[in-house]
Amino acid sequence: MMRHLFLSAALTALIPSVASAAPDCSGPVVVCERAMPGALSLLTPGRVASIVIDPRDEPGVARAAADLVADLKAVGGGDVRLSRDVSSDATIIAGTLGHSAVIDALVTAGKLDVSDLAGQWEGYVEQVVDNPAPGIARALVIAGSDRRGTIFGLYDISAKVGVSPWTWWADVPARRHPILYLTAGRVADRPVVKYRGIFINDEEPGFGNWARTKLGGVNHLAYEKVFNLLLRSKANFIWPAMWGKSLWEDDPASAPLAQEMGMLLGTSVGGHVLSHRGTVGLGGLLWAILG
Repeated sequence: MMRHLFLSAALTALIPSVASAAPDCSGPVVVCERAMPGALSLLTPGRVASIVIDPRDEPGVARAAADLVADLKAVGGGDVRLSRDVSSDATIIAGTLGHSAVIDALVTAGKLDVSDLAGQWEGYVEQVVDNPAPGIARALVIAGSDRRGTIFGLYDISAKVGVSPWTWWADVPARRHPILYLTAGRVADRPVVKYRGIFINDEEPGFGNWARTKLGGVNHLAYEKVFNLLLRSKANFIWPAMWGKSLWEDDPASAPLAQEMGMLLGTSVGGHVLSHRGTVGLGGLLWAILG
């Protein structure tokens, strides 16, 4: 059953409804089903693939890496693992500058170009690197300028292999591709707009009734699903539901979860509260724009 019916049209417009593996293998670091010169074997039947992160990196990076493991399993059906150490089966090495020893070592050795990440907000690079560590012929390296940069880079690979941001909310299944390659090269991305997010306009009865029925309340379990959808879509900000609610008070686990996952939280007073005094509140403005 469709799980996202209460979400506003603005969120639907913000987030792509589908993702698919690139069919033509053109361009750097794109997914294809045939080997190209210098390509990285991403998924191969009978071969273990590991996603490596540093245990010192941010918790949100570990969460996104675990999601990518699950996504690659859903697409390829093979053995994909999350690892804290670089080994011979390392396929993807991901980390945040200054928080990952292996990423910093690749930069120092001149194997990873991060020249355009310096001082960037939520920027990341994806680069297929030859011989990134002893025993590894080739791996995809994802480096973020900060934690959300790394998170967005990891979820970008999920999208490239065909996993939609809506995979849970709208029951969008991943197409099976037991063999996938990543073309050689390097790509970089960073946001043009610093804060990108939503206000859940249909907070009652839509969101509230759904959360109470499915997850026991407007709690951290419900917000975890919303946060994941936003991060997969490279959004970073949310105005939580307000109508008779407080994210901070209703469930003490919700705000720490936002911090762990890397979501920015805001709050506002509903415009309907202030408008009768001749003032349009921020909440009312958001309602007018996003509703």
